[in-house]
Amino acid sequence: MLAADPAWASCGIVSGLASGEGLIHVVRDREGDQQLATKNVLCFESELARVLQAGRREGSTLMSVIRDAWDRGKLRVMTRTDPLQATGVHVAILAHITRAELAKDLDVVSIQNGVANRFIWVAVRRSRLLPHARGSFGVDFDEWDRRFRAAIEFGRKARRLEWDTDAAKRWEQIYQVLAEEDGEGRLASVLARAEAQVLRLTVAYSLLDCSHVLTMQALEAAYALWRYSADSARWAFGASASEESGELLQWLQRRSSPATAAEVARSGPQTWRGRPDAAERALDSLARQGRLERRMERRGTRGSVPTTYLIAEGREEP
Repeated sequence: MLAADPAWASCGIVSGLASGEGLIHVVRDREGDQQLATKNVLCFESELARVLQAGRREGSTLMSVIRDAWDRGKLRVMTRTDPLQATGVHVAILAHITRAELAKDLDVVSIQNGVANRFIWVAVRRSRLLPHARGSFGVDFDEWDRRFRAAIEFGRKARRLEWDTDAAKRWEQIYQVLAEEDGEGRLASVLARAEAQVLRLTVAYSLLDCSHVLTMQALEAAYALWRYSADSARWAFGASASEESGELLQWLQRRSSPATAAEVARSGPQTWRGRPDAAERALDSLARQGRLERRMERRGTRGSVPTTYLIAEGREEP
């Protein structure tokens, strides 16, 4: 990026995310010279764990500002004598974290409130040992620099992009697949913005190709990357599904009576608070495994018969 766009790279690559106010300050509106280069920033964080810890501090606005940055190009904070505002901004975050740190530092609240599903998670492993690595191994980056410069100039002039006819039909198919994919617990929350992520990636790939339309090639590349990201998320977050099931079973074990999905969503484990549909799916899954029993109970004067669940007879859950 230093070679492709040195003016932007010198001020647009930042680090040290610690507060929402600090991020807005970097891209804030200024009088006179607006310094447009700093309206588009890449926050490079070698330790995402530190950012997550900062976001959990009491009174921190960091996570809400990150969500707003993904949703729109206008950020503001009104908790100061001199309010901060940033308009027309584009914020990207590139960060590293280990699987163990992710499990420890990304809490349930951050997963359920949408912070996690605004990131594209990518599992990366070392492919070989290079004890004597030197330079770039003879790779000529001149061609890449040229192509990046061309894409940057094209992107600055681009306006609304429309679908190529074939790509539009393919997008309808992909959209339906993504919309119908479902899951349980935290993994479902992490993958909840699949359609929007694939669309944004398609736009990025099309602009890199200097295309005025969203092409089939860009769409398929975006979809392939998302499938890998979804698999990465399953690897990183899916192992905790058994832990969530254990929490639900323990909660049911402590109750003196069976529970409905609505009751789980109202007062059960935090994972399903306010999510009756997700609670129903989790209960059904455990019932199919033989770990819960389904019962129909008549409740109330109107004779409603909701489905209730309790620990299956003969099973002892930890």
